Amino acid sequence: MKKGRAFIFLGLFIFVIGTFFLSNALAGSFNFSISAGTYSIAQKTVNGIPQIPVNIIWSSDATSCEAKDGWLGTSVGTSGVLPVYPTATTTYSLVCTKDGVYSYKSVKIYVTNVITTTAEDCSCYAIEANSMSSYICMVQNTDTGCSVSYMREPGIDATCGLGGTYTESFCSPPLPSDPPDTEAPILTISYPGNSYSGNNIGIYREEQYPSNGFQVTLAASERSAGKAYAESVSGRWAMKTAIPEKIGKLVVKNAANVKEVADSVDFIFCAVDMKKDEIKALEYDYAKAEVPVVSNNSAHRWTDDVPMLLPELNDSHLKIIDTQKKRLGTKNGFIVVKPNCSIQSYVPALHPLLSYGPKEVVVCTYQAISGAGKTFETWPEMIDNVIPYIGGEEEKSEKEPLKVWGKIEGGKIVSAVKPVITAQCIRVPVTDGHMAAAFVRFEKKPSKEEILKRWKEFKGKPQELNLPSAPKQFIKYFEEDNRPQTKLERDIENGMGVTVGRLREDHLYDYKFVSLSHNTVRGAAGGAVLIAELLKAEGYLHSN
Repeated sequence: MKKGRAFIFLGLFIFVIGTFFLSNALAGSFNFSISAGTYSIAQKTVNGIPQIPVNIIWSSDATSCEAKDGWLGTSVGTSGVLPVYPTATTTYSLVCTKDGVYSYKSVKIYVTNVITTTAEDCSCYAIEANSMSSYICMVQNTDTGCSVSYMREPGIDATCGLGGTYTESFCSPPLPSDPPDTEAPILTISYPGNSYSGNNIGIYREEQYPSNGFQVTLAASERSAGKAYAESVSGRWAMKTAIPEKIGKLVVKNAANVKEVADSVDFIFCAVDMKKDEIKALEYDYAKAEVPVVSNNSAHRWTDDVPMLLPELNDSHLKIIDTQKKRLGTKNGFIVVKPNCSIQSYVPALHPLLSYGPKEVVVCTYQAISGAGKTFETWPEMIDNVIPYIGGEEEKSEKEPLKVWGKIEGGKIVSAVKPVITAQCIRVPVTDGHMAAAFVRFEKKPSKEEILKRWKEFKGKPQELNLPSAPKQFIKYFEEDNRPQTKLERDIENGMGVTVGRLREDHLYDYKFVSLSHNTVRGAAGGAVLIAELLKAEGYLHSN
């Protein structure tokens, strides 16, 4: 057995389209307008309202800046990001001063997420800066992901035709149709020795769990291959803690070199930012190379013979792995996936109550910004704000629990029929921690005392096996009316526990309660680590 070999897929992609350089001689406010054109994948609309912003990113040597007009007067830093959702031509003003004097020296403005249907389409988002010697118009082809930018001279109509001066051409990955699960900022850990430590990239710490000297291997796209990990994420590190020194020095491998990576590890965690079909192919490639894959991605969640594991809830689904290996023609290679982070507070709370026959569930989740891979520094518009929409989360929150509660029949996992779940998912200004408010109706209504007893006494296979990262008490109930609280309870049991509170009878449903889990630990990398521990304990991981 090769000890402690870890494999990390890194999805490292940058969208940057065009740059403005402001003249040193400018005085007063810098005004520019953005016109709405043809909406496409990036500019997805709901009832005519764009759902994905055009991001305006700026930096300067000024001492203060203020965004006005289209931004409605917002004090901003001398560098930052603000999203705009133009549905018509809108003017935005950026007023910067240095020591009380208007200053635009070395101010740069970048615009991202400017996408249209074809590279020749003139109805793109057009950016025009007043008093500028020129401006840049960007077009991105959503089929190929290739972008071109055109420098246009003053007085020319703000369109993006093939006229004008061609200045740059480059390719960026198109936005995925199904956003990746960025709750796990993509650390992967390979085969443990007797026990092992780990979390996600941001919180890999040997002291987190007992460790016996396992080694970590990192892999990413060709652009990052050959670089030290710290260099590959320079300027984009989003975790609260610093990059662990040992991890930062590791040289990133090329994930496309399947054989090279597969020969150096015993299993992988996979969390990548790619198209779903590309993720499927990549994970199949590694599984067929006899490397078990623990996936944080959604690509294989609905593959019939791929278990979607919450280790305390459905360890029995591991039995399907033998069927999957027969289909793949492998001896050791297979794929298991973790479910979406949004379900990992209320589903554990409902699971001990399945014998009472929950038949209807209404749930509203309140999800932290780290679930979108963001911090308040990179997503300042979330400060003092709530967004009542998270793309794809509601469907996952309604359907994925049914696969977790499903049964193995005829060589596949057949999803449960009940309970019927309806969900709303809301983004809230919290760094970490997903909360859920749930209402449930049962076939056989239990007493409150019976529910509390089930929660207190519940233990899953990880607790029975005393796995290193398993919480001692999986579900903890708080009697206080104002608990659980995100800031107080999200880190309970090293972020691996689920907390519940406010259990009450309801006049429309039988009961209602509030639950909380840590989305980047239990809901992501920590949950994946626990899956790996369970796979090892049950004999599914072997040395290559």
